[in-house]
Amino acid sequence: MKNLLEINFSSNNNYQSDWIPVFSESWKNSIYKLGSIQINWEDAIANCGNISIELSNDAISYAKFFEYQINTINNESDALIIDIDTIADYIRVSYSKALNNQGRISVILVSRIFQTKK
Repeated sequence: MKNLLEINFSSNNNYQSDWIPVFSESWKNSIYKLGSIQINWEDAIANCGNISIELSNDAISYAKFFEYQINTINNESDALIIDIDTIADYIRVSYSKALNNQGRISVILVSRIFQTKK
């Protein structure tokens, strides 16, 4: 069983998500752990900006976990999929715009059952 969280935003603006817990509880008495992140974009221009994944234990200070410069119009046939194997408590997605463009970026966070409570 898995949970999906999808974040969509324009590549024409800087963006920063809220802090997202790496571990989360479901109403079905299970604890989910973030396992992977998929990043897609379309209608962008080469070198339009950088996308980064940041980790934190306190949702205040953070470390960069991953950074990528968008360098193609789209990545439909070459999506970025990042394996998340961390003990950090929180994660967030940031995007820094470099050039004006009208593209769209989609980030899909996939969590899977980590533990079932009895």
